[in-house]
Amino acid sequence: MAMRATSPLAALLLGAALLAGQAHACTVFLLNCSNLRWAPVSGRTNDFMPPAEVGWRMDVVPPGTHAGTPPCPTCKATTFATKYGYAGHTALGGSIMNDGMNSEGLAAGLLWLEKTPFEIIFDPAGPKHAIAWLDVVPFLLGNFGTVQEALAWLMGDEVQVTTSLPPAPYQKVLEGLGLRGTQIPLHLSLMDAAGSTALVEFAPNGTQLYRDVPVVTNDPPYPEHEEWHARWAEEVRAAMAAGRGVDILPAPPASYAYLPGSMEAMARDVRMRMLLDAACNANGAYPEREWAPGAGGGGILPETTTAMSVLRSVEIPWGATGQSDPGTFSAGDTVSSILREHATGRYYFRSPGNPRWQGINLKATNWAAYGGQRRVIEMADNAASWWGDLTQPRADACTKPGPALAQA
Repeated sequence: MAMRATSPLAALLLGAALLAGQAHACTVFLLNCSNLRWAPVSGRTNDFMPPAEVGWRMDVVPPGTHAGTPPCPTCKATTFATKYGYAGHTALGGSIMNDGMNSEGLAAGLLWLEKTPFEIIFDPAGPKHAIAWLDVVPFLLGNFGTVQEALAWLMGDEVQVTTSLPPAPYQKVLEGLGLRGTQIPLHLSLMDAAGSTALVEFAPNGTQLYRDVPVVTNDPPYPEHEEWHARWAEEVRAAMAAGRGVDILPAPPASYAYLPGSMEAMARDVRMRMLLDAACNANGAYPEREWAPGAGGGGILPETTTAMSVLRSVEIPWGATGQSDPGTFSAGDTVSSILREHATGRYYFRSPGNPRWQGINLKATNWAAYGGQRRVIEMADNAASWWGDLTQPRADACTKPGPALAQA
């Protein structure tokens, strides 16, 4: 469904400007198997062209009043209040957030969309409530609990969100990365605890809003992803009916030729949709006692372990960037992976520096203990425990021989 363009949306799409300069591939998905009575769990990869030395970290931010960024070169710095605590993936000392989730289970993610650069200059005659694009994602996570609430603000006209930041240091940093400081190409994915999803894209014909979007990658714009997914699905059905292998369509474009196994954006989209459908319709292919033996007893939930497995299909190995045929693959190495349990409020992450999953329980956090200050978590925190050392048996471990050894 198409919606009219608004200032909040345009600024939000600009929201990860620094990251977009180096990012060519990211994937977001929602696993929502209501038929299995599973709670919604979403996953995210952050893939960036090397080098991307911008100080990746996790920030945990309590509710309260936070300092903002001047919305124009001559404007004063602003402040804004938030009512929810949240955690997010940030760069440049926490000044830019490209992914996050709050205690209510609302998640927001910004991904690269190369062909939609735009800019919004501060309008002195516009709404008095002006916010710089750097503050939009924190504002969303700090003040809204559902996709619908966030969209009502994004598509509203009570606030003016700008891209015309003060030249120093903001625009200078962006221009140093080869970008015009006021033109950044991104689109926005929103997901919540009820399983609602939305994708917002800025296009030549105005702002476009798409609902029920379980997978988001990169170029081309979303309607073309829908088209190629439908064509691939039809080809698969025809092949199965004919009892033959899956062939590509006659004279396909380059992107289709690599479906669904490459790391190109279209392939990641189709592959992820296929896997999500299979995961929800496996009908016990992986019994929970084997797949998630701790479920119900404090262990990992079956939906979370399934999402972890699916996420691996779009993580890009280090060194893969630039190794394919010219013009067929330009992505970026996965610098971090994220999982979000929307119902429990748990926000997990891992990175090459520490590949073990770690996380924050946003619903169980004692926000008062933060004293209004954000907490910084480095991506490689606890790196010394990146593997579980089981060399020594537990005191209660069974040491009796198994049946085969006993019979022998």
